[in-house]
Amino acid sequence: MAITDEDRLKYSIFQGEDGDIRLHTKHMRTAAKEHPCFGGLGSHGDGHTIKKGDSYRHDRALVDGDFWGEYRICIQCLDKWIAELNGIESPENEG
Repeated sequence: MAITDEDRLKYSIFQGEDGDIRLHTKHMRTAAKEHPCFGGLGSHGDGHTIKKGDSYRHDRALVDGDFWGEYRICIQCLDKWIAELNGIESPENEG
């Protein structure tokens, strides 16, 4: 199954969160400089970055009425998460 940018923008990075999410914008972009990948952060992430020239999804939202969250997620992490949500094999494992 090929995942398109349209599919990538439908996915909610806030799914399952209890916070109040407002003014949420999301766009597919090409990196002008290196950024940490939101999918690579945290206790389960590998700390990878989005490299200059790579495509990624950029989200921005007002969280709980007082914090502007800004999230950049690489295509590989997005595709993996979408595949997991849909109960299909991750595109990186197809061959």
